[in-house]
Amino acid sequence: MELHFDVVEDSVRRVKQAFLHGAADAMAKLALDTEAKAKMNITDQNAIDTGAARASIHTEFQGHSGYSEAISEARSVASKPGMHSGTPSNPQFYPSIKADELEAVVAVGVEYGALIELGTVHMSPRPFLEPAANEVFGAAESIIIEAINRRL
Repeated sequence: MELHFDVVEDSVRRVKQAFLHGAADAMAKLALDTEAKAKMNITDQNAIDTGAARASIHTEFQGHSGYSEAISEARSVASKPGMHSGTPSNPQFYPSIKADELEAVVAVGVEYGALIELGTVHMSPRPFLEPAANEVFGAAESIIIEAINRRL
């Protein structure tokens, strides 16, 4: 009888770990897919001058931070003349956002990212991040199920 209990307990532990690790895998995939789609969207919205905003889009999840690389690239492209303005920019950057376990963050590092997304009194909105998240998360259920099944 005790052997049977050990087998059941081990099976429950294995399934629990599969769910936790599968959920983490799925969150990472959803976030990275959202980042890629947001970068395509900001380009499609013609919301690029120097490219700093696009370059600053990054993903954070447990064990991964795209912040340093994104900000470094954003600083580099911002130092070149803009396509529309003809001048380099000196954007300000938000600090890195740390994601907790089973959490992922897709962020825009430049301070004016929200102005592009939401618009201003002088500029129409050119949403790129929310539509990316909506599109990617439409497939969330199947991505989560697939990730958990891979771990089982």
